[in-house]
Amino acid sequence: MFTKSCDYGILATFYIANNSNEKKYVGLKEIADATSIPPHFLSKVLSILVKNKILSSTKGLNGGFKLKRNATKINMLDIIKAIDGTDIFDNCLLGLKECSDENPCLIHDHYKIIKEDFINLLSKETLQVLIEHLKNRENKN
Repeated sequence: MFTKSCDYGILATFYIANNSNEKKYVGLKEIADATSIPPHFLSKVLSILVKNKILSSTKGLNGGFKLKRNATKINMLDIIKAIDGTDIFDNCLLGLKECSDENPCLIHDHYKIIKEDFINLLSKETLQVLIEHLKNRENKN
């Protein structure tokens, strides 16, 4: 559904959120190794997230990446918007250029409801809530 860049951005952000803190940055190589994302591609994706104020970065021996804001203030939609933009939510599912509330395609009204629910889901769940859910799931296994 999302671009490979966006998938990688979400995965890397989750890893960074789990492995960094106020004083500890996570290095590019560590993130790439742990997530199996090619380092060159990862570097570009992380640069986008830094530019969009999802992550902060620093160079040097203990450099790397960490969350720019608290994980309770970042949601999935923030990451998706930063990397892929909103075209996926704005365009007609059938690819028609003349599709709107006034001039709907055959599935416009149904897709509009699904799209609104999906956007709500992505914006409601913070990174912190999702991380806690994943940790709880891992602890059950």
